[in-house]
Amino acid sequence: MLRVLVGCTDIRRAAEDLGQTLLWRRDVKRQVVTALGPARAAMRDHPSLVLFERDVPWAADFFREVREDDATKVTSIAVYAPGEMDPVEMDLLSSGANAVLRLPVTREWDKRLARLLQVPPRQEVRVPVFVEVEAEGAVRTTLGTSVNLSESGILIQAQSLDIGSDLTFAFRLPGAADPVRGRARVVRMAADDSFGLEFSEISGESLQVIHDFVTRTGF
Repeated sequence: MLRVLVGCTDIRRAAEDLGQTLLWRRDVKRQVVTALGPARAAMRDHPSLVLFERDVPWAADFFREVREDDATKVTSIAVYAPGEMDPVEMDLLSSGANAVLRLPVTREWDKRLARLLQVPPRQEVRVPVFVEVEAEGAVRTTLGTSVNLSESGILIQAQSLDIGSDLTFAFRLPGAADPVRGRARVVRMAADDSFGLEFSEISGESLQVIHDFVTRTGF
């Protein structure tokens, strides 16, 4: 059974906002909380997904706790919010959230939730990563170093990157004949100047190279 932790400021409103998503199916075990203590207790059940309303005041602190705990650090975390992007969302992404889902719920929601619920295997790897970021009509090239890799994204150590920005990347995995290339979005900032990149465009060949690599000894 899928286990999901939902954090909100109002349980009834959360059910109204999210009731049409796959998270409200009968075969999903939901724990809906409005306070930090119950949220911490719920993590002992190892939910596959943590989904929080943007306006939960302690969300950023909780996300950091989840990411710093070895037992929960790979848990998928998402935020849901109405309207346009709010600056607080940048703080939540920096604190460990993988994505922001925009209300009202659309058909795309279940696709994104399904992806978040499938926690992919992740492999530690240290290789150079070339990154190009376009800003104000100019292209800035940065050389970083990978920390770990999955089929959905990569964590790299690099000079400052802006949360929410799109970029192109290239890196070569050990034993691979060709480099992996694609586009990604910067979705979070971790410790030690590390940034989480979520893949947005990547060729089938590159995806297969990543799959073969991380499934050998992924964690």
